[in-house]
Amino acid sequence: MERYMIVKWKQGNDSLKLYEKTKKLFEEATKIEGVRKADVFISSSKLKERYDMMIRIRMKKDALKDLERSELMKKWNAEFKDAIEKLTVFDS
Repeated sequence: MERYMIVKWKQGNDSLKLYEKTKKLFEEATKIEGVRKADVFISSSKLKERYDMMIRIRMKKDALKDLERSELMKKWNAEFKDAIEKLTVFDS
């Protein structure tokens, strides 16, 4: 399965800096049992209403609970929660 996390940062945040920090953090995702790969993409659009970044995590379906409870997601929430204006999560 795949999880997509699509992020819009609050105005005034440095998207490139946050992208680099996010990418580094999600390099640890494959340490979670059943997670195969995590990719982080920065938007190439500068249009105001667009989202800034997307995280795609590829995993076995039963790894979803472990991902949600993981230290990685705890760190993600603690470090980035205040910088996020909107977050859309889609699992397929």
